[in-house]
Amino acid sequence: MKRVRDEIDRLDSEIAALLMRRLEMASVAGRLKKDVLDQKREREVLAKVALMTGPQVGGLIGEGVYPAIFDTSRGIQSSGFKLGGFPASGGERGEMAVRKYDARALPVLFDDTRLMRDLCAAGCLDFAVVPLGDAPLTAMDGLVVAATFSKKAKGAPSDCRGFAVVVPDGEPSSAKSSKRGRRGGKA
Repeated sequence: MKRVRDEIDRLDSEIAALLMRRLEMASVAGRLKKDVLDQKREREVLAKVALMTGPQVGGLIGEGVYPAIFDTSRGIQSSGFKLGGFPASGGERGEMAVRKYDARALPVLFDDTRLMRDLCAAGCLDFAVVPLGDAPLTAMDGLVVAATFSKKAKGAPSDCRGFAVVVPDGEPSSAKSSKRGRRGGKA
C-alpha cells in the first residue's frame, strides 16, 4: 500500500504543478477576452477531455473535476493580480526575479519566450523578466527595460541576478511608476 500511495503522491505533485500552469495561462487568457465566462470554450474543453479520458472516467472528470477548474480559473481571471512572465529557461531564478520585482504579482511560466514577449508588448502581462544578454527579447519593439538585477546591483539577491525586467512601452503600468520601475533603473 505504501508504494501505491507514494506513486499517488508523486502524481499529485505533477497534477498540482500542471494545474498551477493552467491557472497562470487562464489568468493571461482573462486579459484577452471580454467576458470571464465562456461557455462555448468550456464545452469544447469538456469534449476534448472526454475523448482523452475515455467513457468510463471521462464523464466523472467532466462533471466533477473540470467544473472546479473552470470556477477557479474564472476566479483568478477576476482577481486583478498583476502578471509577471518568466521563461522556462530561467527556472526558479526567473520566478524569484518576478517575486523580487513585485511581490504581489502572479508569476507566469512560459515555455515559449516569443509568446511571453508578445503578450508583454501587448500589455497582457504587466512585466516579464528575461535573462540579461537575451537581446532579441529586450530589443523587441513595444518593450522597455524597467530594471535589471545585474551581477553588480546592490541589494539584488544572488538568486535573481542576471535578469532584466521589461514592461510594455507606452502602456500604463504600475510597475513603471514604482520606485524600481524607472527606465534603466537597477532593482
